[in-house]
Amino acid sequence: MELRTLRYLVEIAEEKSINRAAEKLYVSQPTLSRAIQALERELGFAVLERTNHGVSLTTLGERFYYYAKSVVGQLEAIEKLRADRQEDTRSRLSVSVAKLILKDDMMLQYRTALSAAHAELILLETTQEEAVLNVASLRSEIGVITANSLQLQAIRRLLEIKELELELLAECPLCVHLSADHPLAAQKEIAPRDMLDCVYMHLPYDYFANLNYMNQMDGVQLSDFKRTITINNYHAMINMLKHTDAFIFGNRWQADELRKGSVATLPLEGVDIAVSLFWVKRKKELLSAEALCFLDLLRKNYGFM
Repeated sequence: MELRTLRYLVEIAEEKSINRAAEKLYVSQPTLSRAIQALERELGFAVLERTNHGVSLTTLGERFYYYAKSVVGQLEAIEKLRADRQEDTRSRLSVSVAKLILKDDMMLQYRTALSAAHAELILLETTQEEAVLNVASLRSEIGVITANSLQLQAIRRLLEIKELELELLAECPLCVHLSADHPLAAQKEIAPRDMLDCVYMHLPYDYFANLNYMNQMDGVQLSDFKRTITINNYHAMINMLKHTDAFIFGNRWQADELRKGSVATLPLEGVDIAVSLFWVKRKKELLSAEALCFLDLLRKNYGFM
């Protein structure tokens, strides 16, 4: 199996067209077709099927594509490393983060730890489901996620389907975040029923967020909150917390960072819901030096039980 053929397949899969892939690769369409046919004979199964809109991956072809893209990407990184001069090295890392506001200090630590002259860190703040899918589709190398015990069971099933794995870092009780000036912030803990007149703020719903409607918090369900705000940006969420009576459910790992923005973190009275912090990656894939550096800092900053 040749690396060139893997490059061909990756380009065809992403372009969804043999003709467009041929144009980008500067090879003829028959050359691509013959290469894919030879690959399918070698594998013993079809990787592409024709559709009204071009070509698409078969079920097995999609799984093979993820491995092929990973191999191509890592070999290209090796080639680039060999070609780069030491004083002009570059690094790139994409991380999907779900339901966790990362410490600014950790980002500074990451930049300081890198020897590259040019560093690119792409943080995609998103939902739990999207974080998992981003890693599965190679949009992100790793995902950092928090989830309650009910969500974690479902996430584990999805990870198995997508051939991903996780490492559990820490666990804590569910908390609530609200403005330090909020009347309820003076209490040692907050009962969910005390917040029914406040605005419940959350990220856009996905499959795992919808599972929360099955959770009871001392007799209160999410559907009992009649005033809600949906925001897909963490910094906008923090600003809303500071200046309104809104609140979010969260965790203790982001308490220090939120405190800098005058946002308080309190435990929930009478609520026995645990939140787990973990990271995910693709199975059997070697992580880049950048990802290993990021994970080392993640464990140092958050890896306490």
